Amino acid sequence: MSTPEASYEPLLAATAESARQALYERCDDGVVLAEQSRLAADASPLRGLAYPAVCVTADRADGVPGGAYLCTSAAGTRALSIRSLDPLPPEASDEPLGDGDLQAASEWAVEVLAGIGAGVAEVLGGPLAFSQPSARVLSAADGAPAREGDAPVALCVSLRVHGELCVLVLALPDGDGAQPASPAPAAPTATPPPQAAAAEPATAAEPEGLPPESEPAGPPVAAAFAQAGPGEDLEVDLSGTRVRVWAELGQARLPLRRAINLPIGGVVELDCEADAPVDLYVNGLRFARGQLVITGDGEWALRVDEIDSSIPPAA
Repeated sequence: MSTPEASYEPLLAATAESARQALYERCDDGVVLAEQSRLAADASPLRGLAYPAVCVTADRADGVPGGAYLCTSAAGTRALSIRSLDPLPPEASDEPLGDGDLQAASEWAVEVLAGIGAGVAEVLGGPLAFSQPSARVLSAADGAPAREGDAPVALCVSLRVHGELCVLVLALPDGDGAQPASPAPAAPTATPPPQAAAAEPATAAEPEGLPPESEPAGPPVAAAFAQAGPGEDLEVDLSGTRVRVWAELGQARLPLRRAINLPIGGVVELDCEADAPVDLYVNGLRFARGQLVITGDGEWALRVDEIDSSIPPAA
């Protein structure tokens, strides 16, 4: 007997929010949660997807039937690959999808699925781990990946990445992650004499916040657009796209016990001298080095002293 749809609502809500946060880490406010639902057996989750698209699939690492897949358009996957803060130009959809796009999609899917797996841990009683994802080009004739008979439950989350549809489907065995159904109300009985009712403690709703502003170093995805011929024109067309840039003073390695017990006012020593140059990163890749300066408005800025020699000059 199948589990009632309502009992999957906590897992569905956790999946949707963790997917939104994982994609937010790559494309910021360009990510919007559109819809979330448990799919019917004959439903098509990819309605409205622009083809050709990229579909990334991953099985569960614990051997339990099921897994997840993510599908988005050419423009959507390229925006996620380069962590674009703005919609890509129309040329990003016109350029044929190649091996570089699939490699980049597999890379960002690892981060996104890890975020989703951690986000549903409270509902499932532990994090959900996935195997190494694989990506392929999806045409309109292909349709959505087939469901396994041992994992009939499909939770679908639809998001928009700079307007491009991005669909996540999480497949589960029946009953996995389901919450017990609420008991039926008892039949009415005779009203007892009035008594003081014990007030039940109210549970404070957990506020929904945006992901932290700090940006994790992303995987190298420059190869995604390093294609001969038309790919070179696409790289030029993307030159006006906004990307994340940040400076790093230094790093340190701490035992986990010390890190979680750091007191207010504690000092963590970094692996650099006080006058050492500061590294400048662009989308997770070190781009340049320089010195911190203070602007006339009293804000921090970086004076670039050298450009990483591995960065090719602009055309």
